[in-house]
Amino acid sequence: MSVKEQRIHEGIILYTETVNSREICMSILNEMLKILSFTIDLSGSNGIKIKESTTLVNTVEIEPRSKVVVATLLLEPSWKLSTKFRFAVKPPSAQMALSLIDKDNQRVLRKIERAKRELRVKDLNSFDPSMISSKLGNFVDPFFPPLDSSINLGTDRRIDAVIQWRRPEEFFQGDFKVFDNIEPNDIKQGKLGDCWFMCALASLAERPELVERLFYTKERSPEGFYQVKFCKSGEWVRVTVDDYFPCFPKDTPMFSRSHGNELWVLILEKAYAKLHGSYSLLRGGWAAEGMMDLTGCPTLNMDFSTVEGQEMLKKDAVWPLIKQHDEEGALISASTAGEDRFSEAGAPQKKGGLVPGHAYTVILVKEALGQRLINIRNPWGNFEWDGDWSDKSPLWTPEMKAELKPVLDDNDGTFWICYADFIKQFNGVNICKVDQYQELRIKGIFERKLIGEQEWVSSKSYFIVTSKKDAKVTIGLHQEDARNYGVDERRPYIDLGLVVLDVTGGSFKLYQAKEAVSERQVELDITIEANKPYLIWPRTSGCALSRPTDAKPAPIVLYENNELHPLFESTIRDLFRKANKMLGEDLSYTEFSALMKKVNLQYTEEEFKEIVDRLPSHEEGLTSDGLVEFMREKAESMGQEQLRQWLEIWGYDQDLYSTQSRYYVLSFHSRQRLKVQMKNSEGLNLNEKIHEMLMLKSGEKKGITDGVQLYCLMEKAANAFTYGAFNDNSHRVRVTLDCSNSEGLMFSSRKNLMNFTIEPKQWKVLCHCQISRTATACKLKPNLRVTRA
Repeated sequence: MSVKEQRIHEGIILYTETVNSREICMSILNEMLKILSFTIDLSGSNGIKIKESTTLVNTVEIEPRSKVVVATLLLEPSWKLSTKFRFAVKPPSAQMALSLIDKDNQRVLRKIERAKRELRVKDLNSFDPSMISSKLGNFVDPFFPPLDSSINLGTDRRIDAVIQWRRPEEFFQGDFKVFDNIEPNDIKQGKLGDCWFMCALASLAERPELVERLFYTKERSPEGFYQVKFCKSGEWVRVTVDDYFPCFPKDTPMFSRSHGNELWVLILEKAYAKLHGSYSLLRGGWAAEGMMDLTGCPTLNMDFSTVEGQEMLKKDAVWPLIKQHDEEGALISASTAGEDRFSEAGAPQKKGGLVPGHAYTVILVKEALGQRLINIRNPWGNFEWDGDWSDKSPLWTPEMKAELKPVLDDNDGTFWICYADFIKQFNGVNICKVDQYQELRIKGIFERKLIGEQEWVSSKSYFIVTSKKDAKVTIGLHQEDARNYGVDERRPYIDLGLVVLDVTGGSFKLYQAKEAVSERQVELDITIEANKPYLIWPRTSGCALSRPTDAKPAPIVLYENNELHPLFESTIRDLFRKANKMLGEDLSYTEFSALMKKVNLQYTEEEFKEIVDRLPSHEEGLTSDGLVEFMREKAESMGQEQLRQWLEIWGYDQDLYSTQSRYYVLSFHSRQRLKVQMKNSEGLNLNEKIHEMLMLKSGEKKGITDGVQLYCLMEKAANAFTYGAFNDNSHRVRVTLDCSNSEGLMFSSRKNLMNFTIEPKQWKVLCHCQISRTATACKLKPNLRVTRA
C-alpha cells in the first residue's frame, strides 16, 4: 500500500492511496479554518468508476482541519485517469470557529491579566520593553488590550464576525519588517470602512518620509512594542500599541494591512483606533481629517454640495486651486458621494467603475493640449473609472501619451479622468498643505463666567503675534475630535471662530475674521506685516457648553472587577487635558496640586512624588494614564459618589456633561519665524468689543424700539445667532430681550430672558443662541422691550 501527498492549494492537501491493483482511495485534508466544498471531476477518464456513484463527478463538504475521502476509484484493465479539481470556501459557523481558537484565546486572556498586574502602573511612553518579565514574554497593552472592547466600543454597529487576535509571526509567511519599501499600492484595505483614513495614508505614502516620521519604533520589535505619533485635536500625541492584530480565525488580518510582510499599515491603523477608543470608531470620515492627524499641517476640505462649493464651481475656481496646490506639493484626495458599504458588506460600485462613499488619492493635476486631466489612485488598488480618459479610452492619442506619459495599466487602481467628469463623479476635495513650516502650538481654554446678570463663555486668553518679516500665516483653532469615545456623548462640539485685530499703536481694528463653525477645527489664512502686532481672539458662543435637553444618566463608575467605565475614563482624560496647561505628556506638581485644591485636598511635593513613583508617570509628573489610575484607586477606596462630587466641582454635571469649560489648541503655521505671546484677557471685555465689531461689519438691523437699534449677526455654518443693541438715546435705558417663545434653541446664558442696562450711545451684546443639534423644529422669536433706566 502506497500513499502520495500533493499540496494542490494553500491549505488543501490531496492524498492518493493505492489500496490494491483495482482500487485507489483519494482523500482531501482541509488545513484551513474554513469549510471547504471540494469537487473531483474524472469525466475525462477511461476504465474508471467512482465507488457508490453513478457519475464521475463527486462533491464533498469538508469541515475545518478535517480529512475526508472524496472518491474511491474502481479500476478496470487498461484504465486511464484524468482529474480536474474545483473548490470553494466559506466561513465556519461562529460556534465552530470559537471552539477551534478557544485555547489560543484563553492563552491571550491570561497574558492580558498578567499585563494588567505588571504594566498598568508603568508609563508606556517611556517604558523599556526589554524589561518585560519572562512570565509575560511579550508586550500586551493593558490600556488597549486584545479584547472585543477594543473592536466595538462606542458603536451600535458591532462587527459581526469571529475575531482572533494574532501576532505577525502567526500570520506572516517568513520574515517581516516595520517598513521595507513604502508605496501607496502597499495598502490593502480590510473590512472596516475606514477608506477615508486609508486614502489619507495612501496620499502620505506618495512621500515615504512623511510616513516614516510618524514612527518612534522603526525596526521590528521582538517584544511586540511599537510607538507612533499623531497630531490629534491640534497637538502631537504619542501612542503605544502591542502587535496583536484582529484576524480571521487562524488566518490573516481582518482589517487593513500592507500587501507584503510589512507592519506599518497594521500599526498605524491600530494606534489610530486606540487613540479614538476602538476600531469601530474609525468607520466613515473625510480624508482631510486623516491628513491633518497624520501631518499636523493646515488642511482644506471643500464640499461641492455646499453654497461655498457651488459658488467656486460656478466661478471655475476649483481647477486653478487644486492645480496650484498640486504643483506646490500638497497632498490631495477626492471623495465620491454616497455611503461606503463595499468595505464591510460588498455593495456594488457606482456607475463608471467608482465606489460610492469612497476616498481616492489625487496623484497629478495636469493641463495638456487643451485638456484638463486628473490622475487618481484608489487605495484599494482596483475599481477604476471606465469613462473618458480611462485606461482603454480611445481619447489617448499618441500626442496625448507623449505629452503626459500615462501609465495605462488595466485595473491597477490608478486612472485618469477629465475635470468635467471629476466634478460630476466626486463630491469634494481635501487638500493638505504640506510644507517646511515654522510651527507653534499653544493650549487655551474657554470658560463660563457670570458677568453682570448674565453668563458668558469666552477665551481666558488672547494672543499677540508678530514677525520680523512679512509673513503668510495659517491659524488653526482646534477642539477635541467628536470621533473620540465619550466626546460626542458628553462634550459635543461648541462653535469655533477666529478674529484677528490690528493693534498697532494700541488701536483695536478688525483685520480679518473667520465665521464660526461647529466642527473640530477652524482655520484662517492671513498675511501680516513685519513688526506689526496682531491680536488673535479665539471665540465661541458657548451655547453647546450646556446640559442637553435629552441628557442621558451617567453609568456606574466602577465595574465589579474595579475597572472604570469608559465614559468616566474619557471624562478623566478630558480633565487631564484641562489641568495640563502646557502641551506636555504629564501633570506637574503645580498643576496636580491646583486641581486637587479645588476639591479641598492638599498634597505635599513628597506625597506627589510617591504617587508619581507608583503610577504611570514621567520624572516630571503624572501622565494621563496615571491620572486615570489615581482616580480609579480613589473611586475604589473612597466610593463612587465621592468621585462624582469631585467631577461636579471640576465642571462636569452629575451625568458627566462638561458644562463649565472646554480646552482648545491654537496652531500657527508659517514659512517665517513667528513670535506669539499668550496674555490674560481678564478685565479687558474683549469678547464684547469684538462682537460689536462683527455686528457692525456683518450684522443685520432688526428694527428700532424706543431709540434702541437691535442687531443680529447670523453665522450659518454654526447655526448660530448673536443679538446686540445700540442705545441711540441720550439717556440710560433698561432693555429686555425676551426669547421665551422660541423653540429648538440653546442659549449662551442658559436663559431665554435677558436684562441689561445700556449707557447712552453705547453697545451691548445681549445674547448668543444656536439651533440645538437634537431640534426637530426651530423657531426664533426675539422680543425687545425698552424702558428708561
